[in-house]
Amino acid sequence: MAEFTKAIKFNDRGSRVKDAQFVLVHNRFKHLFSEQEPDGIWGPQSEAAADYARWWLGYPLGECKTGQFGQKLYDFLRTDGKAKKLPEAYLARSLKRRASGTWQSVPLPKHIHFPGVSYPMPHTWGGLQPWIVPQAQAICHHFGLTLTAGYGGHPPHAYYSDHRWGGAIDIAGPLENMIRACFWGDSLCSGFYRSGAVFRWVGGPAHDRNGIEAGHYNHTHLSWFRMGPATTCLRPDGTLKGT
Repeated sequence: MAEFTKAIKFNDRGSRVKDAQFVLVHNRFKHLFSEQEPDGIWGPQSEAAADYARWWLGYPLGECKTGQFGQKLYDFLRTDGKAKKLPEAYLARSLKRRASGTWQSVPLPKHIHFPGVSYPMPHTWGGLQPWIVPQAQAICHHFGLTLTAGYGGHPPHAYYSDHRWGGAIDIAGPLENMIRACFWGDSLCSGFYRSGAVFRWVGGPAHDRNGIEAGHYNHTHLSWFRMGPATTCLRPDGTLKGT
């Protein structure tokens, strides 16, 4: 296994990256921080997995969202008998976080970059990007709706659709609930990223500012921003913003 005194950062490539990706899956805690197959490219999914590992291991919140993988993190995760014990403060935070049941269990990656290209399907719930999964689950739970489409696939989505990088959901259920979700999403929507916005596009069966879009009569569609800072619709306590 490689050494990580020089931290791995966004877009680094090679065998060290594969080793880091491997230990995020196969570690002494037997906890799956990532479901990504090691591909040797440190991208948004790897960044999110490393940030999630730091959060789960009890790092102070200010140190969780770096997107990097360094020697300290590796020394906590390694399985070769040389692993370092978690400091008492880390262990206390770790146990509290594991028991919290907070929806937003995966910290947001430092930045995302999916400039309109198809992306391999993540091995996550609905094929969604890891940090979007807890948000999508909370939305479904709050509005009493069911996920009908996450990553690409069915129904067929265009190559440049946000469904093709795991950054969009279609949710369906009672019409009244879909309309409520649509108006709620619209209140957090902006065509271009701005502070406080969560979604770059919202569609559905509600007479919101976009009206009822063709093909969206039977579901509500929510798209997260595909470039820039990752966004969340969850407050720190796990409840939905704007509700």
